[in-house]
Amino acid sequence: MEDQDVAPNMKEWLECNGRVILIGWRKVKKKKGGKATVWAPRIKEYTADDFSDKAEKPRVRVKQEAMIERWGDLYR
Repeated sequence: MEDQDVAPNMKEWLECNGRVILIGWRKVKKKKGGKATVWAPRIKEYTADDFSDKAEKPRVRVKQEAMIERWGDLYR
């Protein structure tokens, strides 16, 4: 499915009090200053409020606690 196909559905979904969760993967250092890296998720949650005309730019909430709960074993 292409982005153009999903975008109209996302707007309708958000207008019905739905939410969209975007999960991307990134490399992070296992220890501060170390060489070893691990893949960790970056989770962003979007709601209709994030795209309202009143907002200057979309507000994105990164749920760090949820990331650690769900993917905590990747950080060890």
